[in-house]
Amino acid sequence: GLAIQKNEKDEIGFKVLVGGGQGRIPYIGQVIRDFLPKEHLLSYIEAITRVYNQLGRRDNIHKARIKILLAEVGLEKFSTLVEKEWNHIKNNEKLKLTDDEIKKFKSFFLDPKYKESKDLETRFTQKLKENPDFSEWYHLNTRSHKKDDHRIVILSLKPKGQPPGDLNAEQMRTVADMTKKYSHDEIRVTHEQNLVFPYTRKVDLYQIWEELKKLNLATTNIELASDIICCPGMDFCALATARSIPVAQQLSNYFHELKSEKNIGNLRIKISGC
Repeated sequence: GLAIQKNEKDEIGFKVLVGGGQGRIPYIGQVIRDFLPKEHLLSYIEAITRVYNQLGRRDNIHKARIKILLAEVGLEKFSTLVEKEWNHIKNNEKLKLTDDEIKKFKSFFLDPKYKESKDLETRFTQKLKENPDFSEWYHLNTRSHKKDDHRIVILSLKPKGQPPGDLNAEQMRTVADMTKKYSHDEIRVTHEQNLVFPYTRKVDLYQIWEELKKLNLATTNIELASDIICCPGMDFCALATARSIPVAQQLSNYFHELKSEKNIGNLRIKISGC
Protein backbone atom coordinates (compact mmCIF):
# COMPACT_ATOMS: atom_id res chain seq x y z
CA GLY A 1 0.00 0.00 0.00
CA LEU A 2 1.08 3.57 -0.70
CA ALA A 3 0.03 6.77 1.06
CA ILE A 4 1.13 10.03 -0.58
CA GLN A 5 2.52 12.54 1.89
CA LYS A 6 5.04 15.33 2.37
CA ASN A 7 8.09 15.39 4.66
CA GLU A 8 9.38 18.27 6.77
CA LYS A 9 11.06 19.74 3.67
CA ASP A 10 7.71 19.79 1.84
CA GLU A 11 8.91 17.07 -0.56
CA ILE A 12 6.35 14.64 -1.96
CA GLY A 13 6.88 10.98 -1.17
CA PHE A 14 5.14 7.84 0.05
CA LYS A 15 4.51 5.92 3.23
CA VAL A 16 4.92 2.28 2.17
CA LEU A 17 2.89 -0.57 3.71
CA VAL A 18 3.21 -4.30 3.05
CA GLY A 19 1.41 -7.50 3.95
CA GLY A 20 -2.17 -6.26 4.07
CA GLY A 21 -4.97 -8.32 2.58
CA GLN A 22 -8.43 -9.75 3.07
CA GLY A 23 -9.82 -13.13 2.03
CA ARG A 24 -9.71 -16.24 4.21
CA ILE A 25 -6.64 -15.08 6.11
CA PRO A 26 -6.93 -11.29 6.60
CA TYR A 27 -3.98 -9.18 7.71
CA ILE A 28 -3.55 -5.47 8.36
CA GLY A 29 -0.76 -3.91 6.30
CA GLN A 30 2.36 -2.87 8.21
CA VAL A 31 4.51 0.19 7.59
CA ILE A 32 7.82 -0.85 6.07
CA ARG A 33 9.01 2.70 5.32
CA ASP A 34 7.64 5.95 6.76
CA PHE A 35 8.81 8.15 3.91
CA LEU A 36 10.07 7.17 0.46
CA PRO A 37 11.06 9.96 -1.97
CA LYS A 38 8.89 9.74 -5.07
CA GLU A 39 11.83 9.20 -7.45
CA HIS A 40 12.58 5.87 -5.71
CA LEU A 41 9.04 4.48 -5.88
CA LEU A 42 9.66 2.00 -8.71
CA SER A 43 12.96 0.68 -7.36
CA TYR A 44 11.55 0.16 -3.85
CA ILE A 45 8.52 -1.74 -5.13
CA GLU A 46 10.89 -3.78 -7.30
CA ALA A 47 12.96 -4.62 -4.19
CA ILE A 48 9.84 -5.79 -2.31
CA THR A 49 8.83 -7.94 -5.27
CA ARG A 50 12.30 -9.48 -5.53
CA VAL A 51 12.38 -10.44 -1.86
CA TYR A 52 8.95 -12.01 -2.14
CA ASN A 53 10.02 -13.85 -5.29
CA GLN A 54 13.01 -15.30 -3.45
CA LEU A 55 11.22 -16.39 -0.28
CA GLY A 56 7.51 -16.66 -1.12
CA ARG A 57 5.58 -19.91 -0.75
CA ARG A 58 5.30 -22.08 -3.85
CA ASP A 59 4.03 -25.26 -2.20
CA ASN A 60 0.52 -23.90 -1.61
CA ILE A 61 -1.24 -21.59 -4.08
CA HIS A 62 -3.47 -20.21 -1.31
CA LYS A 63 -0.42 -19.11 0.70
CA ALA A 64 1.52 -17.57 -2.18
CA ARG A 65 1.03 -14.09 -0.74
CA ILE A 66 3.30 -11.36 0.65
CA LYS A 67 1.06 -11.23 3.75
CA ILE A 68 1.83 -14.91 4.49
CA LEU A 69 5.57 -14.41 4.01
CA LEU A 70 5.55 -11.35 6.26
CA ALA A 71 3.70 -13.26 8.98
CA GLU A 72 6.25 -16.06 8.80
CA VAL A 73 9.51 -14.04 8.78
CA GLY A 74 8.38 -10.91 10.63
CA LEU A 75 8.47 -7.26 9.59
CA GLU A 76 12.00 -6.61 10.89
CA LYS A 77 13.64 -9.36 8.83
CA PHE A 78 11.52 -8.63 5.77
CA SER A 79 12.38 -4.93 5.98
CA THR A 80 16.11 -5.69 6.32
CA LEU A 81 16.02 -7.91 3.23
CA VAL A 82 14.11 -5.29 1.24
CA GLU A 83 16.53 -2.51 2.22
CA LYS A 84 19.50 -4.70 1.28
CA GLU A 85 17.99 -5.50 -2.11
CA TRP A 86 16.98 -1.89 -2.66
CA ASN A 87 20.52 -0.63 -2.05
CA HIS A 88 21.64 -2.81 -4.97
CA ILE A 89 19.16 -1.35 -7.46
CA LYS A 90 18.05 2.11 -6.31
CA ASN A 91 20.66 3.95 -8.41
CA ASN A 92 19.54 2.21 -11.60
CA GLU A 93 18.47 5.10 -13.85
CA LYS A 94 15.84 2.93 -15.54
CA LEU A 95 14.04 2.54 -12.21
CA LYS A 96 14.05 6.22 -11.23
CA LEU A 97 10.74 8.03 -11.44
CA THR A 98 11.88 11.32 -12.96
CA ASP A 99 9.84 14.51 -13.35
CA ASP A 100 9.82 13.93 -17.12
CA GLU A 101 8.34 10.46 -16.59
CA ILE A 102 5.67 11.86 -14.26
CA LYS A 103 4.88 14.56 -16.81
CA LYS A 104 4.41 11.88 -19.46
CA PHE A 105 1.95 10.00 -17.24
CA LYS A 106 0.06 13.23 -16.50
CA SER A 107 -0.45 13.75 -20.22
CA PHE A 108 -2.71 10.67 -20.27
CA PHE A 109 -5.06 12.21 -17.68
CA LEU A 110 -5.79 15.68 -19.01
CA ASP A 111 -8.87 17.56 -17.84
CA PRO A 112 -11.77 17.82 -20.28
CA LYS A 113 -12.76 21.12 -21.84
CA TYR A 114 -15.10 22.43 -19.17
CA LYS A 115 -18.24 24.36 -20.02
CA GLU A 116 -18.52 27.50 -17.95
CA SER A 117 -21.82 27.71 -16.09
CA LYS A 118 -21.39 30.08 -13.13
CA ASP A 119 -23.89 32.52 -14.59
CA LEU A 120 -26.58 29.79 -14.44
CA GLU A 121 -26.09 28.75 -10.82
CA THR A 122 -29.01 30.81 -9.49
CA ARG A 123 -31.40 28.21 -10.93
CA PHE A 124 -29.48 25.39 -9.22
CA THR A 125 -29.44 27.20 -5.87
CA GLN A 126 -33.19 27.74 -6.12
CA LYS A 127 -33.78 24.01 -6.68
CA LEU A 128 -31.76 23.22 -3.55
CA LYS A 129 -33.96 25.52 -1.49
CA GLU A 130 -37.25 24.32 -2.97
CA ASN A 131 -36.69 20.55 -2.90
CA PRO A 132 -35.49 18.93 0.38
CA ASP A 133 -35.10 15.50 -1.28
CA PHE A 134 -32.83 16.94 -3.95
CA SER A 135 -30.90 18.86 -1.30
CA GLU A 136 -30.36 15.68 0.72
CA TRP A 137 -29.13 13.79 -2.37
CA TYR A 138 -26.82 16.70 -3.21
CA HIS A 139 -25.20 16.72 0.23
CA LEU A 140 -24.89 12.92 0.54
CA ASN A 141 -24.23 11.75 -3.01
CA THR A 142 -22.05 14.49 -4.49
CA ARG A 143 -18.59 15.73 -3.59
CA SER A 144 -16.66 18.96 -4.09
CA HIS A 145 -14.79 19.52 -7.34
CA LYS A 146 -11.64 21.51 -8.06
CA LYS A 147 -13.84 23.71 -10.26
CA ASP A 148 -16.35 25.59 -8.13
CA ASP A 149 -19.16 25.30 -10.66
CA HIS A 150 -18.82 21.51 -10.92
CA ARG A 151 -19.50 18.55 -8.59
CA ILE A 152 -18.49 14.88 -8.48
CA VAL A 153 -21.63 12.73 -8.57
CA ILE A 154 -21.72 9.29 -6.95
CA LEU A 155 -24.37 6.94 -8.32
CA SER A 156 -25.52 4.69 -5.50
CA LEU A 157 -25.87 1.08 -6.67
CA LYS A 158 -27.34 0.17 -3.28
CA PRO A 159 -31.14 0.60 -3.50
CA LYS A 160 -33.24 -1.08 -0.83
CA GLY A 161 -32.95 -4.87 -0.83
CA GLN A 162 -30.88 -5.15 -4.00
CA PRO A 163 -27.50 -6.91 -4.38
CA PRO A 164 -24.79 -4.25 -3.91
CA GLY A 165 -23.21 -2.97 -7.10
CA ASP A 166 -25.78 -4.55 -9.41
CA LEU A 167 -27.07 -3.00 -12.66
CA ASN A 168 -29.37 -4.40 -15.32
CA ALA A 169 -28.94 -3.87 -19.08
CA GLU A 170 -31.43 -1.00 -19.31
CA GLN A 171 -29.76 0.85 -16.45
CA MET A 172 -26.33 0.36 -18.03
CA ARG A 173 -27.44 1.77 -21.38
CA THR A 174 -29.13 4.79 -19.81
CA VAL A 175 -26.17 5.53 -17.53
CA ALA A 176 -23.87 5.32 -20.56
CA ASP A 177 -26.04 7.90 -22.35
CA MET A 178 -26.01 10.13 -19.27
CA THR A 179 -22.22 9.89 -19.18
CA LYS A 180 -22.03 11.33 -22.68
CA LYS A 181 -24.53 14.04 -21.83
CA TYR A 182 -23.32 15.16 -18.41
CA SER A 183 -19.79 13.89 -17.68
CA HIS A 184 -17.61 14.38 -20.77
CA ASP A 185 -17.92 10.71 -21.76
CA GLU A 186 -16.23 9.56 -18.56
CA ILE A 187 -17.54 7.31 -15.81
CA ARG A 188 -15.62 5.55 -13.07
CA VAL A 189 -16.23 2.45 -10.97
CA THR A 190 -15.32 2.73 -7.29
CA HIS A 191 -14.01 -0.01 -5.01
CA GLU A 192 -17.15 0.64 -2.98
CA GLN A 193 -19.29 -0.83 -5.80
CA ASN A 194 -20.75 2.48 -6.92
CA LEU A 195 -20.31 4.60 -10.06
CA VAL A 196 -18.97 8.14 -10.39
CA PHE A 197 -19.59 10.99 -12.83
CA PRO A 198 -16.36 12.96 -12.29
CA TYR A 199 -17.18 16.08 -14.31
CA THR A 200 -20.73 17.34 -13.77
CA ARG A 201 -21.87 20.95 -13.79
CA LYS A 202 -23.90 22.09 -10.80
CA VAL A 203 -26.58 23.44 -13.12
CA ASP A 204 -27.14 19.90 -14.45
CA LEU A 205 -27.46 18.22 -11.06
CA TYR A 206 -31.24 18.55 -10.70
CA GLN A 207 -31.83 16.98 -14.10
CA ILE A 208 -29.31 14.22 -13.32
CA TRP A 209 -31.11 13.51 -10.05
CA GLU A 210 -34.48 13.32 -11.82
CA GLU A 211 -33.10 10.84 -14.36
CA LEU A 212 -31.36 8.73 -11.72
CA LYS A 213 -34.60 8.48 -9.72
CA LYS A 214 -36.31 6.86 -12.72
CA LEU A 215 -33.48 4.30 -12.83
CA ASN A 216 -33.63 3.64 -9.06
CA LEU A 217 -30.04 4.91 -8.79
CA ALA A 218 -30.62 7.98 -6.62
CA THR A 219 -30.65 6.34 -3.19
CA THR A 220 -29.30 8.86 -0.68
CA ASN A 221 -27.01 6.56 1.28
CA ILE A 222 -23.40 7.16 0.22
CA GLU A 223 -21.08 6.29 3.14
CA LEU A 224 -24.03 5.33 5.31
CA ALA A 225 -24.89 1.90 6.77
CA SER A 226 -26.83 0.65 3.71
CA ASP A 227 -23.95 1.56 1.36
CA ILE A 228 -22.67 -1.99 1.84
CA ILE A 229 -19.68 -3.51 0.07
CA CYS A 230 -20.28 -7.20 -0.64
CA CYS A 231 -18.44 -9.89 -2.58
CA PRO A 232 -20.39 -12.38 -4.77
CA GLY A 233 -20.08 -15.15 -2.18
CA MET A 234 -21.28 -18.70 -2.85
CA ASP A 235 -23.87 -17.49 -5.37
CA PHE A 236 -21.15 -16.84 -7.95
CA CYS A 237 -17.71 -17.66 -6.49
CA ALA A 238 -16.28 -21.19 -6.34
CA LEU A 239 -13.86 -20.20 -3.55
CA ALA A 240 -16.51 -18.87 -1.17
CA THR A 241 -17.57 -20.66 2.00
CA ALA A 242 -20.70 -18.58 2.71
CA ARG A 243 -23.45 -16.67 0.93
CA SER A 244 -22.86 -12.95 1.36
CA ILE A 245 -25.39 -11.29 -0.98
CA PRO A 246 -28.52 -12.36 1.00
CA VAL A 247 -26.94 -11.00 4.19
CA ALA A 248 -26.28 -7.67 2.45
CA GLN A 249 -29.87 -7.58 1.17
CA GLN A 250 -31.32 -8.24 4.63
CA LEU A 251 -29.15 -5.54 6.18
CA SER A 252 -30.12 -3.13 3.40
CA ASN A 253 -33.82 -3.73 4.07
CA TYR A 254 -33.28 -3.34 7.82
CA PHE A 255 -31.48 0.01 7.61
CA HIS A 256 -33.88 1.43 5.02
CA GLU A 257 -36.88 0.47 7.15
CA LEU A 258 -35.19 1.77 10.30
CA LYS A 259 -35.07 5.23 8.68
CA SER A 260 -32.34 6.37 11.05
CA GLU A 261 -29.10 5.65 9.21
CA LYS A 262 -28.66 9.35 8.48
CA ASN A 263 -28.73 9.95 12.25
CA ILE A 264 -26.24 7.12 12.78
CA GLY A 265 -23.88 8.77 10.30
CA ASN A 266 -20.80 7.25 8.70
CA LEU A 267 -21.01 3.50 9.31
CA ARG A 268 -19.35 1.14 6.81
CA ILE A 269 -20.28 -2.53 6.40
CA LYS A 270 -18.17 -4.87 4.26
CA ILE A 271 -19.21 -8.49 3.79
CA SER A 272 -16.99 -11.34 2.56
CA GLY A 273 -18.04 -14.87 1.66
CA CYS A 274 -14.50 -16.23 2.17
